[in-house]
Amino acid sequence: MVWGTGVVNERKFLELLDWIMSYEPSAEFVKLFAGANEPVKELSEALTVFKRIYDDTRTRTRDTIVLEVCSGSRAPVAVLTALFIKRGRGWATDICDMDPRVVELSNRLGEKLKLFPRISIHSRRFVELMKLARESCEYLIVVAIHICKMMAVRVLEVFKKIGGDRLILVPCCAKPSWAKMSVGVEIHSYWDWVYALWKYAYEKLGLPARVELEDAMLSEANAIIDVDMEIAAKESKVLEYSYEQPTVDAEIAER
Repeated sequence: MVWGTGVVNERKFLELLDWIMSYEPSAEFVKLFAGANEPVKELSEALTVFKRIYDDTRTRTRDTIVLEVCSGSRAPVAVLTALFIKRGRGWATDICDMDPRVVELSNRLGEKLKLFPRISIHSRRFVELMKLARESCEYLIVVAIHICKMMAVRVLEVFKKIGGDRLILVPCCAKPSWAKMSVGVEIHSYWDWVYALWKYAYEKLGLPARVELEDAMLSEANAIIDVDMEIAAKESKVLEYSYEQPTVDAEIAER
């Protein structure tokens, strides 16, 4: 069994790449992927998520921070925010050190790009950083790409606690025991894990979460849980799932 959606669209990724390359600062960003293990995959993930942020008109009218959690050493979405969104600042945190090229870029961009390395997502420092981000802007977007197991749950809980405005979370590997205990979901597939996280966000935390497939992301794990606090919970799109043939946004459902 493939762990993922099994759906990717290379043409849509190329359209995204063509879009970002039409802007002057793009070379500054793309060169960060030199030396990456899977540069095309990682680039597709960052661009897909960033396009959602770029298309969010609130980033044009409000002082915005995009906080990339578990950003990896390249912090791609935070970098894109700093380079391409005039009223946006990119913040990035990870348990590891940042790539020296990203550190150098942060030194040049100053307040536009701030890095917070060596912070565990399970620590008090992480909560304090999230609170600081909340207090430092009008509009806070939290991003977590391919975040594993209980780290995904942690992000949902801290986002709720500090009162973030929008969360874009891409689930990765699962924690079956937590899903069964907390929301009663047996994990047999990637969609089961996505559903378990959605159910926890929507039912337990009261977050207006919706689930969408992003096939421009050239990864098998390419479902996105998007929480927008300005969208009423009753309007949230819901994941309808089955073991045989999962579908996304197939219907509006009350659960």
